[in-house]
Amino acid sequence: MNVIWQLAEDDGTAAEGEKAEAETVEAAGIEDAVDEVTRTVIDCCAEAYNVEAEELTPATNIREDLSNQSMKMIAFISAIEDELDVTIEIREAANYFTI
Repeated sequence: MNVIWQLAEDDGTAAEGEKAEAETVEAAGIEDAVDEVTRTVIDCCAEAYNVEAEELTPATNIREDLSNQSMKMIAFISAIEDELDVTIEIREAANYFTI
């Protein structure tokens, strides 16, 4: 996480308003990143379970609303790993119920 502070004085302190503005900009960047990751996960889920992405939300229960088929879950996990360049343990993923 990178925070950019504008220096208001030579001693390295920033004015309060500038700190708040920098924090707001950073928070917006984090929200955009979270939204992008969420969208990617939803897209992966839609592809794995053969449903429309618009029908899915982060609160969608994978087992109850979609399917409890393990092969679809593995396809879902694999797609997330490929798209986001992460590793997800199957045992860990089995503990999650929503997207």
